[in-house]
Amino acid sequence: MRLFVAIELPGAVRAAIGRLRDELAALDPAGRVRWVRDDRLHCTVKFLGELEPARLEPLAAALREASARAVGCTVRSGPVGALPSLARPRVIYTALEPREPLARIAEAIDRAAARCGIERERRPFVPHVTLGRLREGRRRRARAGSGLPAALEQRVAAAPVPRHAPFAVTELALIESEL
Repeated sequence: MRLFVAIELPGAVRAAIGRLRDELAALDPAGRVRWVRDDRLHCTVKFLGELEPARLEPLAAALREASARAVGCTVRSGPVGALPSLARPRVIYTALEPREPLARIAEAIDRAAARCGIERERRPFVPHVTLGRLREGRRRRARAGSGLPAALEQRVAAAPVPRHAPFAVTELALIESEL
């Protein structure tokens, strides 16, 4: 099983983010970006990778303990951006803010997973909800530019923010990844 730990979004938040994603997708008529469906919008805290079922129970127990101590912050969506950058985008996302309490959650989960033999994360945690991923072939052909349609690139550069009320992070979910 391919697993990850995530913050699932309340319905109203998912709907607000979905509306902004739809606005951006309308600027991509050629389908250069594979847009994430509403039911898959979430914030990945830690990708765990492929795990054998025998490792699942000890890992789930460690993650439950770590998340019980870590959750409890209130967050909101931040501006839209691109990872690793707008000049070379692979992912279009909306940030989650404030970063600090979410980074503490990610660190607690990373430490708990490491105690169960899962490699520690090397990259800094960037709390975000993925809205879309640039299709692989488009990235290769985009050496001279971002690979995004000009109108979409301009809209992402303007860093719009989804409109919704802040929400409390009260639990984390262990989710099986579907490729």
